[in-house]
Amino acid sequence: MKLKEIQQKQNDIGLLQMYMQLYDRKVLSKETLLKNFGFNLEGEKKKVEKESCCCEVPIIKWKKLDPKAIIPKYATEGAAAFDFHALIDKDLTLEPGKRIIILTGLAVEIPVGWELLVSPRSGHSFNHGITILNSPGIIDSDFRMECKVVLHNTSSEPFSIKNKDRIAQARINKSTQVKMEVVEELSKTNRGEGCCNSTGR
Repeated sequence: MKLKEIQQKQNDIGLLQMYMQLYDRKVLSKETLLKNFGFNLEGEKKKVEKESCCCEVPIIKWKKLDPKAIIPKYATEGAAAFDFHALIDKDLTLEPGKRIIILTGLAVEIPVGWELLVSPRSGHSFNHGITILNSPGIIDSDFRMECKVVLHNTSSEPFSIKNKDRIAQARINKSTQVKMEVVEELSKTNRGEGCCNSTGR
């Protein structure tokens, strides 16, 4: 399948998912969807499920907010995540126990039904005690502002950050909005109300 065909299918799927969300939230009725948009709810649900299987490679669109920003890329053929690079005017030092927001100079557009999860780099965590404070950071499909990374130094040593340093890794993940329901009782399980360490070591 050609790239343009995949892009078109993903755009179609995103539109169909939006219609279904509007129906689920009772914004539009089945009749309105069919009359005004030519959207057959039951038939299109099956189409989305079928087409989604053909478009397992989502397309992420990047916008450079600064010409010096670095577009993320996978380091190896089998890599699950790609790296974000720092975009800073001068070297920074992250003192022990402190946190800092690092800019990337990038804005991103993620397909509807997907999210971007931002996590610490393994080498930073093990070798320097550098983590991401809100790990994993979540970038939603409707987020259009600059991507930023909140680094935190958990070690007892200062950590230096230079321009273009790889500061975090990110991977794309499927995302679904669920329906909320308030109930009087929850279903019973063998675990019941067992809390931390209730199943033993």
